[in-house]
Amino acid sequence: MQSDRFLRGSLIAIIFLLAVIALRPVFAPADVRAQSHYSYQLVAVTSHNAREILTKYTNEGWEPIDLSYYWTSPEKEGAGYLLLKK
Repeated sequence: MQSDRFLRGSLIAIIFLLAVIALRPVFAPADVRAQSHYSYQLVAVTSHNAREILTKYTNEGWEPIDLSYYWTSPEKEGAGYLLLKK
């Protein structure tokens, strides 16, 4: 009888402590910090104005990171996005 109470109390304590450990990130999430101080900008470009836009933003101090380009059809001009950071 005494060992039954002890076992039940121990299991309840273990369950409670595990619940506290498991639910801590939900109620008190850790702070997240950015790894860089850069600001980013996404600019839509076409095949006709890509060079002009790239020149404009690089003269303002923006650094190109990526150019994602796609063609809608062979008859139409291509379009895309230019990702910049400063």
